[in-house]
Amino acid sequence: MSLTPWLTTQTGAPPLGNGGHSTNSQHRQPSPNNNFLHLIMMTQHQGMLQAQADQVASAARIARLEDAILLLLVN
Repeated sequence: MSLTPWLTTQTGAPPLGNGGHSTNSQHRQPSPNNNFLHLIMMTQHQGMLQAQADQVASAARIARLEDAILLLLVN
């Protein structure tokens, strides 16, 4: 079973986080469609990373709020 994403295999675009390893798709002339799809995938990836960071920050704020409420209830 391959771990390569479907879109990468269908467009020949290099996978995100390739780490500089050369692939056959890097030796071919990139097409505008491949560049566009790669840009979209990179943008979506950055958006997901930002959403994950926002979720972690929100969880920390909620935990502090819960602690503050518990302190108010105990006093």
